Amino acid sequence: MAERFFVKAVKTEFASDYMTELQGNKGVVKSTITVTPVTYDYVVMTYYNDIPVVTLKVGATVQYEYGSDVPVWSTLVDVADGDHSTGFTYSANLNGLDMNTIGVYTVTLTVTDASGNVGIPLDIEITIVDTTIPVINDAETLVVTYATGSDVPTTWLTGITALDEYDGDLTSSIVVNDSAVDMVTVGTFNITYNVDDLSGNSAVQLSKTITITA
Repeated sequence: MAERFFVKAVKTEFASDYMTELQGNKGVVKSTITVTPVTYDYVVMTYYNDIPVVTLKVGATVQYEYGSDVPVWSTLVDVADGDHSTGFTYSANLNGLDMNTIGVYTVTLTVTDASGNVGIPLDIEITIVDTTIPVINDAETLVVTYATGSDVPTTWLTGITALDEYDGDLTSSIVVNDSAVDMVTVGTFNITYNVDDLSGNSAVQLSKTITITA
């Protein structure tokens, strides 16, 4: 807890009412209130008032897949307040937080207790990530037949595309491995296609069969 110290001169006849107000409306713990007579008409009241102290929960999730909802801030933090256990209000300065764009964002969270005491702002680092893998598709067929001695096609990418939900079209980034193909030998050979998105997520490898006939 963090404490703030207050001194208040109060007319003696109103001292009891003021103490009740401190405990009820301001959330002050009775044991922290000291009443000191200074004259017949006045007393001085000193007291501590706790302000909420906000800390990030141990193991709190601060990494989210892009497109996720904005976090519920109360689930990410613990609040310590000797005057209150409930009734907190959470106010977040999002500082440009964009749940649809990968990156690291700092959100400043302020907690106010039921008596209006404002805690020290807490900065929470939120990371937005992309963990969705791209997908490689073949619009034609996964088995292609050639006669022995046919010319090697100018490209093995005809009909092959790669799409990623976040990065979009990755067709130009496809890595083709056709080292197993022998156009002069009867048999079947595999060509493999691989691609990674900009976040390093790897697609499921696509394999295409090349059949060489006599």
